[in-house]
Amino acid sequence: MYLILAGFPPFSGRSREEIIEKAIKGKIDLSHPQWNKISPDAKQLLLSLLTYDPSKRISAATALKNPWIQKYAKVDNVKIEELRKIIDNLKNFKPEMMLQKAILCYIASQQMTNEEEIKIRQYYSYLDQDKDGKISKQDLTAALLKIHKNNIKKAKKEAEYILKNMNFTGQIAISYNGNKTYP
Repeated sequence: MYLILAGFPPFSGRSREEIIEKAIKGKIDLSHPQWNKISPDAKQLLLSLLTYDPSKRISAATALKNPWIQKYAKVDNVKIEELRKIIDNLKNFKPEMMLQKAILCYIASQQMTNEEEIKIRQYYSYLDQDKDGKISKQDLTAALLKIHKNNIKKAKKEAEYILKNMNFTGQIAISYNGNKTYP
């Protein structure tokens, strides 16, 4: 969580030994300017997860019930127009000039506001029906059924087209690996 929110690990140093020494001390520093963008609720949850004494540290199950996590876990509010736009973007993706596109995606991700990043993660989570971290053919088909008024044949065909069009790595699903911060 620290790495996702800050964009860098909680312990750093010039050598592996220095990093381990800092980790053993267990002191978490949230004074970096990056932490000014992070909400107090997120920081409190993070500190609860990184409590040095294991007997005082919250569990993963407790963390998942935290209001801050629950606030950003909601993904049922994607409108059909937004879903169409997402699907159109996926359909129009071309694997040619892969390096240039990867660079542009990276630059765009660094320029996004926290609200934009949250919205993208919500879209991705909405499309990821089985919550396995990847948008599979089945996930896309389920989303497309909403657009195509339950026309399963059309939804499957379009899902296949999108995945085939995007498949330059040999994978059969779409993964999202953002590193932008959450508020």
